[in-house]
Amino acid sequence: MKRYLVICAVIAVAVIVLFAGQAMAKCADAVYEIRAIVKDEKTGKPVPQARLFVFIDEYRTTLPPRGAPEYFVTDEKGAVSVKAQFDTYSGWLLTDICGKRPSVLMVFVIADGYATNRRVYFVNNLKATTASEPDKYELAFELPAILIGKR
Repeated sequence: MKRYLVICAVIAVAVIVLFAGQAMAKCADAVYEIRAIVKDEKTGKPVPQARLFVFIDEYRTTLPPRGAPEYFVTDEKGAVSVKAQFDTYSGWLLTDICGKRPSVLMVFVIADGYATNRRVYFVNNLKATTASEPDKYELAFELPAILIGKR
């Protein structure tokens, strides 16, 4: 009976240590810059004031400026730069494993007078580019022009 209690205690401690390690993961988030231009599909002209919602691997990870709405707005040239944060935690084995990388980028575009658009990009197919501020971003992606059509 005593041996049984010792074995149960050892297993309980092992389980606690295992789950405590996962609960206290200390992996830094990766911060990405995603740049895009939104254009009218018929005229090729930029679409100003289009709103972009960005998700990485199905998680809402965009970081608009503090106090701003949870979307990004294109400028008069139809361009936008999005700051996106991604959790790199991928597991635990005696220490945190921080090697997770994004695989899918989903962008929703909403603009007055245009149909709502959804674009899905596989990160492996995107060309990485130099970030506008290399000290702030781990990596940058320049998306192909997002062409949207009228309703």
